[in-house]
Amino acid sequence: MSNDLAGQDRLYVRATIRTRTLDEKAPWRKHPGQEFLFVLTGTLTLHTEAYLPLTLKSGDSIAFDSSMGHKYVASSRGKVEVLMAVQGSGYTDVDEVPY
Repeated sequence: MSNDLAGQDRLYVRATIRTRTLDEKAPWRKHPGQEFLFVLTGTLTLHTEAYLPLTLKSGDSIAFDSSMGHKYVASSRGKVEVLMAVQGSGYTDVDEVPY
């Protein structure tokens, strides 16, 4: 995957999900575009403003409207790693992606 293709505005990130509990007081993560998530290792729970929580295991994937508030929670004991594709505009540094 490449983020420098002409006319593309995608950011591809391999991330470790470290959050182990849902913080009800933390703001929902929202940003323009679509988000694609593929679980590489472990199990995570995707929480959204609009739907019931969804558990995703290694090998599972989902695409959703990322303007809908969402939060990731690591649900398994071991390392939870994901591959994400998000709209790149608005991010000046990969470190800004808060997962």
